[in-house]
Amino acid sequence: MSLTNKFFVTIVGSMITLILVLGSLVSTSVASYVMSRNSDSTALYMESFLEPYVQSMAGDGVLSAEDLAALEVISQDKALRSHVLSIKVWAPSGRIAFATDAELIGQQFPIDELAGPLSGEIETYLDELEDEENEFERKFTTPIFEVYVPLRSNVDGSIIAVGEFYEDATKLRTYLANSAKDNWALLGAGAVTFLGALYLIFSQGNQTILNQTAQINRLKAERDEMLAESDKLQTQMQEAKQKLGDLDEIVRRRVGQELHDGPAQLLSYLMLNLDDLIKIQQVERSDPSRFDDIQLAAERAQTAIREMSSQLVAAEAADKKDSTVSLDKVIEDYTAMSHVEVKTQGTKLVEMLHPKKQRAIARIVNEALNNGFKHASGVGQAVDVSVKSGDLVIVVSDRGPGFPEIPSVAQNESEGHFGLGSMRDQAESIGARLDIGRSAAQTTDVTVTLPIS
Repeated sequence: MSLTNKFFVTIVGSMITLILVLGSLVSTSVASYVMSRNSDSTALYMESFLEPYVQSMAGDGVLSAEDLAALEVISQDKALRSHVLSIKVWAPSGRIAFATDAELIGQQFPIDELAGPLSGEIETYLDELEDEENEFERKFTTPIFEVYVPLRSNVDGSIIAVGEFYEDATKLRTYLANSAKDNWALLGAGAVTFLGALYLIFSQGNQTILNQTAQINRLKAERDEMLAESDKLQTQMQEAKQKLGDLDEIVRRRVGQELHDGPAQLLSYLMLNLDDLIKIQQVERSDPSRFDDIQLAAERAQTAIREMSSQLVAAEAADKKDSTVSLDKVIEDYTAMSHVEVKTQGTKLVEMLHPKKQRAIARIVNEALNNGFKHASGVGQAVDVSVKSGDLVIVVSDRGPGFPEIPSVAQNESEGHFGLGSMRDQAESIGARLDIGRSAAQTTDVTVTLPIS
């Protein structure tokens, strides 16, 4: 069950119980009040009829013949019989001195119900006719209102008898029933109004709680999604770092092997045989210029190899020191080497990044420029840096024919080309995205998108 339904069931059960108890108390109080008022008026009315004709019971509790005859005449009075069904006169001893049912006269019964009237109280009962002496009254089909009235002596005011009247209670019963019905209706209407107001208030509060719970769950789901995305990015960055390290190791090992197995061995061979060639030239008196060219080429090759080795060592030392690599310096060095003009815009924006991110971007740009020189002869090369929608966007473009198709990283590495994989790993290591494609302006673009705060 929902919280609202639980509240509704609980409050309805409590209200029904409260209404039943309260309604019963009100109905009982009203009935007691009405019966008390009715008994007082009935007692006063009957005392005026009976007391004058029971004075003979002051001594021994026995009615005289004259009083007995007078009571019989009174009991047959039509006005009295219209609402009084039966009359009894009790002696203090519990003997019936007079009764509408003549067979009861002279009979003795317990005086339990006479205790109150004999002490001066008026007692009333409604439809309580279980006693033996009520056999005559039980024959009536109407509800009966029973009243016990103390009858006093005219001389000293002492109680000399008890008068008992059985009055038709049809009107009294109807009045009590209507009164109870009105009470129940009023209580029911009040309860329904109260319950409706409570339910409305609680329903609104419950809806507010449900809305807040839904919002909390939504925020929690968003938080969990962000945490999962963060964990994913962290994993990708760790994998990229590991892969980049492995790639650097492979590249350096490959370069070392190529230098050792290729140019280095050739240079050694040239250097070993160069003296013999010079001696042969001296003996044969041939043109020495071509031997000078061979020696000069060998020296240049040796110098180039040393420079390449120095650059590799310097790059490794830079990685260890976590030094900053200036993007402008990378572009300047490339221009000096290739003699190609590179248009730049916004390159200073990169300087606001962490040195690690500056270095990664510089390597990506350097690789992209070299690829543009190799595949597009450096035609229309440009580097554009801008901020768009909270991202730092670096675009390296050229106007060459572009790739016939964008190759996969695995395909490139299997063919001995590590440039594309290196750029992607560099981008992933700083949480950036790398895209390669053709633009609407027919340029080949290498785009790095880095979220910034």
